[in-house]
Amino acid sequence: MTGKLLWYGGGASGSVALPPKTLLPETTETIDLAQWAGGKIPAKANWGTILLSYRGRSGDLVPISFTQVSSGRYSMQTPFTEGGAPLWKGSMWQVDAMHDTLLVAGNAGDKPTTTALTLVYNGGKGSYTMERFLQPGEQIWADVGSIIGNQTPDKDGHMISQAVTAGSYEVRDVDNPIHGKVYEGKLILDKTYGHAAYGCGVCCGYRWVAFDPASYSGAVGNSTADFLLAGNACTGLSDDVTYSGYSWNSSNTAVATVQAGVFTTLVGAGTASGSAYATVPGTNIRQGCPDAAFLAMPQSITAYAVHVTNVNLSSDQVQVTLQGPSGNTGTLIVSWNGPGGNPDIANESVGPGSYTFNPPLDSSHLAAGQYTGVKATWHSVSSSYSTSFDVLGVYEHTQYNTPAESGDCLPDDRAALLPLVYHKPAERVHKSSLGEREWNHQ
Repeated sequence: MTGKLLWYGGGASGSVALPPKTLLPETTETIDLAQWAGGKIPAKANWGTILLSYRGRSGDLVPISFTQVSSGRYSMQTPFTEGGAPLWKGSMWQVDAMHDTLLVAGNAGDKPTTTALTLVYNGGKGSYTMERFLQPGEQIWADVGSIIGNQTPDKDGHMISQAVTAGSYEVRDVDNPIHGKVYEGKLILDKTYGHAAYGCGVCCGYRWVAFDPASYSGAVGNSTADFLLAGNACTGLSDDVTYSGYSWNSSNTAVATVQAGVFTTLVGAGTASGSAYATVPGTNIRQGCPDAAFLAMPQSITAYAVHVTNVNLSSDQVQVTLQGPSGNTGTLIVSWNGPGGNPDIANESVGPGSYTFNPPLDSSHLAAGQYTGVKATWHSVSSSYSTSFDVLGVYEHTQYNTPAESGDCLPDDRAALLPLVYHKPAERVHKSSLGEREWNHQ
């Protein structure tokens, strides 16, 4: 076992390397820190952080720090923390006439970070936060009794009422909320019996990782941004861990691609699954929630294609082709792009395939006005076909085109009312109960 002492005091700080020490199996040994440091701890150092390293399994070494005042009245002990975590939830603190609580939050990482120590009270309705930018090994100390008794404001100006006697606490790495390395400690002092009891906080890791969106469907050619969310074991909230993701993949690249640039792109009709991994703190509380690799819950992907393949006005035909997973039915709505109030060409539940519809083209079915084509929608995927025609409405003939048409005249020789339905740029067609006539329109 080797160690390092990071000491602080008198406005200065430093470190002392602790020489290797051999511990026999299943033995307990008391080590005097000053002797272990070989007299290298300065007199002005009044507190510090001890880092221990050893070869072996997690839990093989169980170190406990013990401090006693010179009079012997007060003695305090606290266990070491194996590793750091981005968030800790602490147990009860107590402050009254006979008790006080000391709390600590420290930076266990190798980079500076902003660390927050928050006191929670009044059933979670009140909070008091101390926040400091800590170098590796530095700590925040909180004498809760002094904070309440002296009405010391927190970083936001809040003070804890002197009527408050108990609560809980949490320690958070503000700058690194997913992979932070902070630790905590708590001592409750009993002023009657002159001893202290320590309590351990619980590190907050993640139980699962999942895609957001969990499912994605749309038209071939579309894409969506992907995120990875992780479920926090303490807060119950979902945190964004996308930047920790890797090995992005699609089960069927003919249908969709899932790229490291966190985009799912639909490339062909069908179904696929998106997959990815993320390394985030796990839920092994005994080891301080070390990082663990999670396979994200898969993303369900479905791609559809809709094509209006042909619109033939002369034969009154509209043809539509649908592509998607076999057996996957949905409501197909085919309609004219034109004045409102027209009935749909089609509105029915169908699966993939090719369909031909014969919509009636007469003024009893279509409102007068200009039409620009046909639109088909299936599984929220749409396709349009452009073709231009006008529904002219009902007009009165003032003369007949051929002598034969005179025989179609009404008994009282009034001019016939003929509905003119549509026209193309060089051709106009009218349809009526008198038959169909077609002529070049100049």
